[in-house]
Amino acid sequence: MNKFVLLAVVLWLMGGSIPAAMALEVQGLYEAEVRVVGQGAADRREGARAALSEVLVKVTGDGAAPTGAALAPLVSQAEQIMQQFQYRSLPGRSRRAGAETAGQLLWVRFDKRVIDRRLYEAGLPVWGRNRPATVVWLAVEERGRRLMVGGDQRRDLQAVVMNEGQRRGLPIIVPLWDLQDQAALRVVDVWGNFAEPVRKASERYESEAVLLGRVNAVATRWQAHWTLYQGGTGLSWDSAGASPAQAIAAGVSGAADELAQRFAIASAPGVEDVISLAVAGVETLDGYARVTRYLQALDAVSDVQVEQLIGDAVVYRIRVRGHPQALRQTLALGRVLTALPELDDPVWQYRLLR
Repeated sequence: MNKFVLLAVVLWLMGGSIPAAMALEVQGLYEAEVRVVGQGAADRREGARAALSEVLVKVTGDGAAPTGAALAPLVSQAEQIMQQFQYRSLPGRSRRAGAETAGQLLWVRFDKRVIDRRLYEAGLPVWGRNRPATVVWLAVEERGRRLMVGGDQRRDLQAVVMNEGQRRGLPIIVPLWDLQDQAALRVVDVWGNFAEPVRKASERYESEAVLLGRVNAVATRWQAHWTLYQGGTGLSWDSAGASPAQAIAAGVSGAADELAQRFAIASAPGVEDVISLAVAGVETLDGYARVTRYLQALDAVSDVQVEQLIGDAVVYRIRVRGHPQALRQTLALGRVLTALPELDDPVWQYRLLR
């Protein structure tokens, strides 16, 4: 117990100067940038509502969330929960004397506490900042030729993948498609959805999920077929659009929908659970601070207390929003703790990663 008191006192005296080591943490979930016509009050009101709708999609992981009855009142009050906003010109646009502008961009940051409270009160999911990094292997067939999207190839479609990932708050990795990738994987492997070579090639990127896609034109439409691998299972679906960009954006959005269903936390108001979690390998003050700050920052966690110290292990008492299984899934995504065999131990057993 004396060891813990010493750690706690030193940590308090340092005033939070020890940085938390967070993995897969997505920034900007509660901010968005949308196009507006001008800077008038009506334009700002409309833009704020559009921006809040984008934020609600990112935070809940549900593309239809802003249109639901539970969140309609919140969207209508978007201006009231703005914390910051600013305008900027559209890239490549310039003003000319006497000419109308083609539009501007409005950036808005909203109050996280208000949004989270509304979502919890409505029993809607909140997808925290720790999200699965997803490597996207994408093959495109155009004019009878198939090629991979990555490296110097089809940078326009790489931008579509990255932009949609950013819009949905999903960490995306576009492969380098360099000599190492090309030695490990062929276009035919991606086109044929051959899981084993794709998974092997993906190890280089240390991602938690792999999205495999192929896109081609059928008549006047573009169609895409997708398979998402995460946690040892594969899920497939199709998307379509008037252009390859539309079909690809819809596919990335579908991956975000599926991952949100697996990791976003939904709970009824006031419903919480308490678990005990032991973390071994905590040998220094820095390690203790790293684990404690990591647990405190998880959106699934509402309170963290230390129960006891046993050798190099710290046992935490954690209050969890919703079902504890959601916390297990979140911990599995991070690169701070690794699970240990529990042998039916009611205390969750983890080890701090170096």
